[in-house]
Amino acid sequence: MSRSRSVACCGVCRSRDMAAVCRFNTLRATLSLLLRLAVVGSRALPLSLFWVSCTPIPCLPAQSLRHSTAKPVGLRMPRSPSAISRPISVMGFRRSAAEGRPPSDVLTARMVGIGMNFAATAESDADIESTLVHASSLGMDDGDLRVLSVLTTWLDVHHAHVNADRLVRLVAAHGSIRVRGYWSGIAAWIVKDRRFARLVSKQARVDLLSVGAQFQLNRKGEDERFAGSTLRVPRGTLRDRPADVLSAEILAKRHAGYRNRIVIGPTWRADVWTVLEKTPGLTVTEAARRASCSFATAWQANQDFRVLNP
Repeated sequence: MSRSRSVACCGVCRSRDMAAVCRFNTLRATLSLLLRLAVVGSRALPLSLFWVSCTPIPCLPAQSLRHSTAKPVGLRMPRSPSAISRPISVMGFRRSAAEGRPPSDVLTARMVGIGMNFAATAESDADIESTLVHASSLGMDDGDLRVLSVLTTWLDVHHAHVNADRLVRLVAAHGSIRVRGYWSGIAAWIVKDRRFARLVSKQARVDLLSVGAQFQLNRKGEDERFAGSTLRVPRGTLRDRPADVLSAEILAKRHAGYRNRIVIGPTWRADVWTVLEKTPGLTVTEAARRASCSFATAWQANQDFRVLNP
C-alpha cells in the first residue's frame, strides 16, 4: 500500500501499519459529532452522557510525537461552554420557593378564604401556607397589627393542619428578617408541635413595634406567648379574640384542601388529592406543579386517587 493511500487524519500518522487505527479515530470523531447534534435536536437526554472529544487521538507512540513537526488537524471543540456542551435538564418543574406578595385586595380575599374574618369576599380554596407568609409580611414589614393579631389567633386554632414542610420552605426563602423573626417566635410559642421547630432562628431579637418598643415593654411587660423568643411583643399589642377566625368545623366545610388535611393529614399527599378532586383529568406532572410537590409524591397519590375514582 502506497503512502498516498494512507489516511493521516491526525497529521502525525506516517506509518502504513497505523493507517487503519487512524481511520478509526476519524470515524470516531465524526460519529461523536453526529451523536451530539442528534441529541441537541431531540433535547431528550443530558449531553454530558455522550461527551466524547472530537479531536482525533494521535496514532503514533509518544516518542515519535516528540520528533514530529506536523500540526494536528481535525475538529476541535471551543474551550468556552456552549449550548452543545451544557447538560439539558429533563425536569419539567421545580418546587416554588417564594413569590411576591399579591395586591392587598387579593391577599385579603385569600385570608378570608382560609378562615380569617375580614370584610371581603373569600377566594375559594386559597393556598394556606403562602397566604400565611404573606399575611405575616403585611403585619411585620408594613406594620398592620390588625392582620398580625388575626394571623396569630388563626395559628393558635389551626396550626395542627398546616403543612409545616411547605411553610418552613417559604419562610426560609423570604428575604425579610422581621418576617423570619415572627415565625421564630411562633415556633417558640407552639413548642409542643415539633414540626415547627425548624422555624426557630438564632438571629437577634426583633421588636414588633418599630417605635417605643422598650417603653411599652417596661410599662406593660412582655406578651406571655412570645416571652423569651426571638420576637419581643408588649402585652396587649396583639389581641387574641377567637371570634376573629372560623372554627375548624366551619372551615372544613368551606375549604376542600383544609378538609382533606383533616382526613389524610397536613401533607403533600393531601394537597395533591385536593388538586385531583378539583381537576380529575390532570397529568401527574401538572398535579405536582400545582401542589408544589415532587413528581414521586404526585404519582403515588394519583395512583390511589384512580383506584377510588376510576
